[in-house]
Formats: sequence, C-alpha cells, structure tokens
Amino acid sequence: MEICIEKLPNKNVEKITPKMVRRLLGIDNKEIADLCRQISLIPKKDTNGQTYFSKEDVDVLKRIKRLHAASRSQESAKIVQYPIAEKKPETAPVTIQRDSREVLAAMANLENKLLNKISQVIDEKLDGMDEVVVELIRCKTENESLRQKINDLNKEIYNLKTETNSYTPVGFNFYRKRPHNMYQ
Repeated sequence: MEICIEKLPNKNVEKITPKMVRRLLGIDNKEIADLCRQISLIPKKDTNGQTYFSKEDVDVLKRIKRLHAASRSQESAKIVQYPIAEKKPETAPVTIQRDSREVLAAMANLENKLLNKISQVIDEKLDGMDEVVVELIRCKTENESLRQKINDLNKEIYNLKTETNSYTPVGFNFYRKRPHNMYQ
C-alpha cells in the first residue's frame, strides 16, 4: 500500500490524497465530490497544486457517508417492513426519531466545526491587519512631514537664487549687489 499521508512542513496537518480517501471510504471520485458538495467542503491544494484532505475532513466525510447509508437502510426497511395493507408497529417512530436526532446532532456538530474553522481562518488573516494599519499611518505621517520639508527647501532655494541673481559683476572678481525689486 502506498504511503499517502505526509506531514506538511509548516503545519501539523496530515495530508490525505483522494486515492487514499477512495480506499478508506470505499467510494469513487464522483461520490467523494457529491459528499463534499453536500457539506460545502473544499479540498485543499498543496504547493505543487495537488489536492488533499485533512484528517478532520476525512472523518467528516466518513460520518456523512455513514448517515447516508443509515438513512438508505431505514428507507429500504420501511418499504420491506411496512406493506400498505399492514399497520405500522408503534416502535418505528421512536427509532426514526432517534436516528433523525442523531442526524440533526451530527449536522449541528458539523456546522459548529465549520464555523470554528472559518472563524479561525478569518482570525489568522486579520491578526496582522492591526500592525499593517499602524505602519500605514506612520508612513503617511512621515510622507506628510517629508512633503513639508521639501516645500520649505524649495522656498529656501528660490530665496537663494533671487539673492544670487541680485549680484552683478563689476570686474576683477568684484560684484555689486542690486537692490531687490519684488516686481521684476
């Protein structure tokens, strides 16, 4: 048997290939896709682009497959045990209610796990956002102070150029300062 489970280097998650899932559950790819679609489970992809499932995903798929098998066997049992002419036994509603409660409990458990997993992923994504916002504010403040400094330096350059242009050469490396006229 091939080894289809490996540990991912960056996380402690087992990587189970679709081939291994087929062997574990005894179903084909179409049935795996149907189960995944029913519970809104999206298989993950590794860095090489290969599809894989986590151990939790496979456990959920097993439970859903068992629930489907149980509901199918109940439906076939109803057909075989309850012909139209006969009366239904009084114990049947109790077992159906118990099984439906189990299905509801399993679905509620699945919903809670999915919500927890989604909120965990969102929290991981948002963890760094506070630091990014603070860094952006700091950069914006720094940009504004640098822009003000550039404006001040441009004013100083303008004043120095007008001051330099107010000198005219007289000869022998002597210069005479003209009076500064603002309207020239």
